[in-house]
Amino acid sequence: MPEAVDEKYKAIEKAFSVLELQNGIDDQLCGIIKLLAEMSPTPGTHVNFQKASKAKCKNELMAMALQAKKLSKCLEQLHQPSILALADAGFWKLRTELTLLCQQAVEAANLADVSKISPEPTRGRPREPQSYGIAKILAYEFQRVTGKSPTISVPSDTSKKAGGPFIGLIKAVFSTIGINASHEAVAKQAIKDTREGRGLRFRDRQLRRKIPLKRANKLL
Repeated sequence: MPEAVDEKYKAIEKAFSVLELQNGIDDQLCGIIKLLAEMSPTPGTHVNFQKASKAKCKNELMAMALQAKKLSKCLEQLHQPSILALADAGFWKLRTELTLLCQQAVEAANLADVSKISPEPTRGRPREPQSYGIAKILAYEFQRVTGKSPTISVPSDTSKKAGGPFIGLIKAVFSTIGINASHEAVAKQAIKDTREGRGLRFRDRQLRRKIPLKRANKLL
């Protein structure tokens, strides 16, 4: 990991550490922290925040499901020496968890609703796509790691700024990445979208149960 990214990683990790995290959640933060640490402050430059047509989104979701299915099958067909070699490298527990995650990815791709995506990407420059996109990611992660819905505290004194743990997280992450945006505005929009089921909607009940590989294969 480049030194600059490593410094951002540590700063974002610290921002999450001040939250009241659920037990056993620390190890699950690595991926999202790495994603955030590698982002650029320039709006729209990261592919995760570029718009795409409905057809392209559908195709890439199915491509993801296909690759996930292949990886899951590969992991399940490993011979004992390979499994033991992976275990020696510290890949024992992660191997079984990755198999389940791959199976979940297949079903998630089939559950994903792309019906409301425009047939063609929206023309023109979107309104601060990266700041709002990151805020939505943080809203989902906040709820996942704390077990509480993201909220903001609005003081009765209008001369004071809104606060709370969620805005604190946004402020720390934006400062680390180098994004200049209204923390309160993006927080309110992210909370609104989360409550309405837009943006990052995760169907925990369907996806957290173990899906047999044979059934996952039939989903494609």
